[in-house]
Amino acid sequence: MTYARWWFGLSVRKDGAQMRTHLAIAAKGSCAGGCQPTCGHVKARATLTAPPLSERVRYLWGWFLELHGRRGSGMNGPASLSWPDLDAWARRTKRDPTPWEFRAIGLIDDAFFASVAEASA
Repeated sequence: MTYARWWFGLSVRKDGAQMRTHLAIAAKGSCAGGCQPTCGHVKARATLTAPPLSERVRYLWGWFLELHGRRGSGMNGPASLSWPDLDAWARRTKRDPTPWEFRAIGLIDDAFFASVAEASA
């Protein structure tokens, strides 16, 4: 979940661009008199550094991104991934996720909506 929250946090739009873009620009800066951990570009570089994502679950992130890129939306914004969405995706891609894999995808989706709510607060 840490990886998902990091990725979603960088995807939030501010002033017309994703946070990842703003941070990438800030990370190119430098200090005239020696860098400190509190310097903006040092913080930006640290924020852009991805937390670890275990090889054992990396495929789940890939599955989520496949589904995330095809999610529907309504008047209130993006729609949650539904059981019919998950079922259709599994059938069409000839995958047979286990119950815990479905739960993991659901938890990642919950983290996405938490980041959406946080960004609009």
